[in-house]
Amino acid sequence: MQSGYFAVQKNGKVGYMTTQGKLVVPTIYDDLQDPDDKYDETWANSVMDGRIIVRKNGKFGIIDTANKVILPFNNKYDYIDEFSEGMAAVESKAGKWGFINLNGKEVIAPQYDYINGNFGGYYGFTEGLVSVAKGKKWGFITKTGKVAVPFIYDDARPFREGLAGVLKNGKWGFVDGANKTVIPFQYADKNVQRLSVNYMAADHFNFVDGKAIIGSQNDEYVCINKAAKKVACD
Repeated sequence: MQSGYFAVQKNGKVGYMTTQGKLVVPTIYDDLQDPDDKYDETWANSVMDGRIIVRKNGKFGIIDTANKVILPFNNKYDYIDEFSEGMAAVESKAGKWGFINLNGKEVIAPQYDYINGNFGGYYGFTEGLVSVAKGKKWGFITKTGKVAVPFIYDDARPFREGLAGVLKNGKWGFVDGANKTVIPFQYADKNVQRLSVNYMAADHFNFVDGKAIIGSQNDEYVCINKAAKKVACD
């Protein structure tokens, strides 16, 4: 829920209501839950920046909180992900990924092979950058599509507190938005505890309050600070 709106369902269709109980978007949109994905419990998207990604008769589009259509349901994109920092990822019919803005304008044409990290989950734009992949190599682009971090990494985590965890030759390190190595590649990928098809390792290599999980030892997380010194995780 964001900005006082939440999704509701009636007869298998999705709409949106205010926290005051007013139905502002009628229950006419598709349930988004994927019946073939047992891990997917998402049946509706949140309201982000006054916009809602919805699907109608199998086609994706964008509406606002007054149910005005911002991006028509014209089957242009196979999938539209939620907005982050004013940008939403879109998947073309050819299976390539690009980005649109809040007005539904295509800012970055679909050209990337992946947006979901190998740890699972789509992270979207953070601190003005997003990780995308060409082939099997990951890098970061800006909101205008400029390459900020080249496509040389085997996996990538989102930017947090000015740094992003990236994987190269089996070791993790941290780079800044100009691809300068801030913390050297010294953390073995094999030390990362993966659960539930990798997704439970998605909290690794993200700085939060100056700390980042870099692996596990004896079933306990191991954390470092920005000086690459081991610190308590809690």
